[in-house]
Formats: sequence, C-alpha cells, structure tokens
Amino acid sequence: LKVRRLFATSALGLLCGRAWDKPCSPSLATHRASPYSEGAMDAEACNVAESNCESTSQDPALMLREQEITRDVPAMLDAMNRASSEVNTLETQLSESQESYRLLFESWSKLYGELRAKDGSAIERARPYFDASQRLSAASQSVQAAVREFSAAASQHMHAKSELRAIEECLGYGAHKLTLDSDQQDGLSRCTVRVLKCQQERDLRERDYAVALREYQEAQEALDARRSQVGDSTIRRALPRWTKLQRHQQRLEEEQSRISKLVERVKLAKSAYGNSLRELDRISTAVHAARREHAESKAMSAMSA
Repeated sequence: LKVRRLFATSALGLLCGRAWDKPCSPSLATHRASPYSEGAMDAEACNVAESNCESTSQDPALMLREQEITRDVPAMLDAMNRASSEVNTLETQLSESQESYRLLFESWSKLYGELRAKDGSAIERARPYFDASQRLSAASQSVQAAVREFSAAASQHMHAKSELRAIEECLGYGAHKLTLDSDQQDGLSRCTVRVLKCQQERDLRERDYAVALREYQEAQEALDARRSQVGDSTIRRALPRWTKLQRHQQRLEEEQSRISKLVERVKLAKSAYGNSLRELDRISTAVHAARREHAESKAMSAMSA
C-alpha cells in the first residue's frame, strides 16, 4: 500500500508541476535521521499530493505527450523505494558491525595489556619470529594459488593444441588436392591464434609461479634465521599468548572487512537512489517543457487567427 500510495502521489506531483529535490546524504551512523527512510519518502509523497496542481489543458495531444514522457515514472519510483529500503537495512547492519568492531577492539586491547603485564618481554622478543612465520604462511598461500593458475593455463593450452591438431589432420587429408574455403581458413586461423594466446598465458603463469616459489624460499630462510636469533625456549613460552592475540586480531580483521563491504554496498544503493531521483527531475523538466511548447503553440495559433 505504501508503494502504491507513493506511486500515486509522486506521479501526481510530477504531472502537477512540482519539482523533485534531491535529499541530503545521511551519515552512515545516523540511520534514524536518514532521508532515505520510508517514512521520509512517504512524507515527501504526501507533500506532493497536497500541493496545488497547475491548471493544464485537456488537449488530447498534450495529454498523450505527457503520458509518453511519464510512462517510466512508476518503475523509477519502485526502484527508489527498493534503494531506500536497502540503504536503511545496510546502514543498520553497518552500525551494528561498527559497534561489534569497537567491542572487539576493546577486548583485544585489554587482552594485550594483560599478556604484556604477565610476560611482555617474551612476547616482544618472539615477535620477529612470529612476524616471519606469518609472512611464510602468506607466501605459501601465494605458491598454492600460482600452482592452481598455472595448472589451469596449462590445461587450456593442451586443449587448444589438441583442437588445432584435429583441424590440421582433417584438412590435411588429400592436401595435395585440397583448397581451403574462407570458413575453413577462418577456423584454422582462430584456432592457431587461440593456441598462441594460451601459450602466452601458460608462460605468464609459469613465471608467476617461479616468483612465488622464490619468495616462499626466501620467507622460509628468514623464518629459520629468526628462530636461531630468538631461541626455541622463548618461542615456546610466548606462543600460547601470541596465538590468543592472533585469534582476536583475526576477528578484528574480519569485522573490518565486513564494514568495508557494507560501506561500498551503501554507496551503490545511494547511487541507485540518486540516479532515479535525477531521472525523475529530468522527466519533470520535460513535462514542463512540453506544456510550455503547447501553450506557446496555442498562443501563436490564436494570434494568427
């Protein structure tokens, strides 16, 4: 019902000459005051309905022209309603996520302070080793990703070569009497180009793998060096506390990633809302222009008569 009422009142306002004004962008943390809320949009629609309509001619040609200009209004209002609802939902989720991050950070800070008070020297001495261990883990993941990409590229290259070989064998039958038509030439050329492109991709992925493997080996050597500097006893002593800190840190990073994604989704929803609003403004301007041209045409006709 709210959507239908918004359609009716907004379309009425458009056809009665009311301009559409873009609302101010709300803060991400102030959902209740958001001008994108359904209540704000419904109030705006009611204001449109209460405004006095301009007196318009019942000329059939003008009415048809206005109907043609405004035929997309219901769909745009529906898109605005969906976008405003999405903005409100996402801003609520964003506010909750930001509060969760704040609580997680307070918990992490408290834990870090407690662990430093108990055995901060061991943690600080072992930190270079744990940092090197994290770099080795990241390098290992890069190697695995490079292996997967190289395997996929090599498989595509082999498949392309098989297709080219099959075409060449087919065309090579009685080659001394064979004349290729344009379709056969195009097919052979496309397959040859595909083989070359797949070869280039395979070579690129092979180089990427070589780089990732070298970085992994360097990270492994750096970890071994840090282990010798820090000592196994210090590492064993600090490992449980460091692991606990890292679990909290991982949760913080996950929540921060979720916040970033929500911010981007809010931007997209607001952009969709703004695009619909600008399109409605364009339609309103076109309606006024059509009425003005119609009035001028009638005035000129009256003067000529």
